[in-house]
Amino acid sequence: MVDVNAIPNWPVVRVGLGEQGALTVDGEVTAVEAGQDARSTAVERAARLARQLGRPVRVEAEESDGTLFRLIVDEDGGVAESGPAVPPRTNRRLPFRRRGDTDAEPPTTAVVPPPPTNEQALDVESITRLVRVPAPAAANAPVPAAVPPRPTPEQAAVLVRVRRLAEDGTPGLGIALLQELEAADAWQASAIRDVRAYLTLADGRPAAAMHLYLRTAAELADLRGDADRRAEVDRWARTILDCAHHCWLQVRAPDEAHSLGAQLVKAYDTLGLAQAPAARAARRRQKDMRLRFLTAVSDLADH
Repeated sequence: MVDVNAIPNWPVVRVGLGEQGALTVDGEVTAVEAGQDARSTAVERAARLARQLGRPVRVEAEESDGTLFRLIVDEDGGVAESGPAVPPRTNRRLPFRRRGDTDAEPPTTAVVPPPPTNEQALDVESITRLVRVPAPAAANAPVPAAVPPRPTPEQAAVLVRVRRLAEDGTPGLGIALLQELEAADAWQASAIRDVRAYLTLADGRPAAAMHLYLRTAAELADLRGDADRRAEVDRWARTILDCAHHCWLQVRAPDEAHSLGAQLVKAYDTLGLAQAPAARAARRRQKDMRLRFLTAVSDLADH
C-alpha cells in the first residue's frame, strides 16, 4: 500500500475530464487514442512521469461537474486515493492564476493560503509555509534553535507582495523582490532561493530554476556535517532534488538537458541519495540522453 504522506507534494499532474471524453493534462488538450478512454490515458500520462521520477506522483483530476479527486499514481499505473473527493465550488480561488484566466491550476510546491486583508493583519505562520522546509539554524549558533527560523515582519511583508504578484501573473517581479531579500539576509538565503526557484519555473524557465535548486542542494550538502541537523537537512535536500528533477524533465534543449542531468546525478551522490529510486531513474535517463547526444554529434560530423 502506498504511504500517501511519503509522496512529495511536487509535482502534481492536473487532469481535466470534460464532456464527451475531452481530456486536458496540465492545461494541454490531450488526444485519446482509439480503444482507450480519457481516464486511462490520463493515468498513463501520470505513470510515465512517475517512471521518469522513479516514484509515485500526485494527481488532481477534475470531473466535468467540477468534482476534484486527489489521487496517487505509481510507476505501473496503479491508482490510490490520497484524500476525499472535493465537491464542486463556485469561484474557486486558484493560486498563481492570472486574472481572468480559466486554465487549469498550475503546479505548486505548497498550499498557499489567501493573502491577509491588510498588511497589519499579517499571519507570519502562513507566510512561512511558502518555504517548504525552514532553513536550518546558522552553523555558528551557540544553541540549536528551539523553533524554526521565522521571517522578520519586513521579510514577511515582502513575501505577501511576492504571492500577490504571482497570483496576478507577474512572477518575474516577485523574483526580483526575492533576490533583494536573499541578498539582505543570509540566515534564510537557501530557503528564499527555494521559493525563487519555484517562481522561476512558473515564469517558464525550467533550466534557470534547476540551477537555483542545485545551488541550494550544494549548500545543504555543506550542512550535513552537523549531526544534530542532518535529518532535517536530508529531508529538505530530498525535496529540493525532487524539484530539480522535475525541472530537468522540462528542459528541451538536448545539450543543456545533458549538462544539467550530470549535475543532478552528482547532487544525488553528494547528498548520499545515490541509491534512491529517483537517483537511479535520473542515471538511466542521463545514460540514454548521453547516447542520443553522442549519436547526434556523430551524425553532424559525418555531414
